Amino acid sequence: MSDSRPLIIHIVYSFDVGGLENGIVNLINRMPVERFRHMIVALAYCSPSFCQRIQRSDVEFVSINKGAGHGFRLYPKIYRMLRQLKPAVVHTRNLAALEMVVPAWLAGVPLRLHGEHGWDNSDPDGRNRKYRLLRKLYSPFVSRYIALSRTIESYLVERVGIEAGRIRRICNGVNADRFVPASTRREISGSPFNDPDLVVFGTVGRQQAVKDQPTLVRAFGMFVRTNEEAAKRARLILVGNGPLADSLTELVKSEGLDGLVWMAGERSDVPEIMRGLDV
Repeated sequence: MSDSRPLIIHIVYSFDVGGLENGIVNLINRMPVERFRHMIVALAYCSPSFCQRIQRSDVEFVSINKGAGHGFRLYPKIYRMLRQLKPAVVHTRNLAALEMVVPAWLAGVPLRLHGEHGWDNSDPDGRNRKYRLLRKLYSPFVSRYIALSRTIESYLVERVGIEAGRIRRICNGVNADRFVPASTRREISGSPFNDPDLVVFGTVGRQQAVKDQPTLVRAFGMFVRTNEEAAKRARLILVGNGPLADSLTELVKSEGLDGLVWMAGERSDVPEIMRGLDV
């Protein structure tokens, strides 16, 4: 029996731990199951452990295993897939997946959404002329844009040249029921820094260049080396994983911060961790 629910295909570069990807998780988990179907297509890969955050059994995950560079060679494969599946919506996100609006247009997908979620480390303020030109080049194949901030909306209109009427600003939010501050710092499961006399600093995020956790580690190192009280009581927790994980571990050692910094790795209890931080 055919499924009459409209199919939404989310195309991303990778489906792994990250803010953009977690936004997709929240979106799918909160949309009515009886009204929509979903598929996630990752041009690079889907992380099996991250996929488990989707609380639905009817979501399919596809890893294309794309190499570096433009994905022109993928157009026939994506085109055939979209022609076969006939999605109602294809939703690409960020520049790395934007070009997939072309095979979506060729396949006759009626609504092609593109979301701009933030800046890449190689273009932290949107000044890269090549990236602006690419966004302009692919704009005829996009039905509507979703900007996650006023800054990105202004960038698309003023610097890329997208008509304002084609853009909808939908800002990121925080679930105020889950992320509730604690009156006093709570214990974090597995943390070596649960002593109430300590002052615990922390950050949660994908460990990649644009997040710049190395600067935080170096600043923390300077802090504890120049302040005797800080050396006794200050501690730092880095939550997350990503391409910089190994180099961050080495940096902690080279800064002489063993025992003062905890690399907590990927965690699924972020609200609880937040309640276990002083700063």
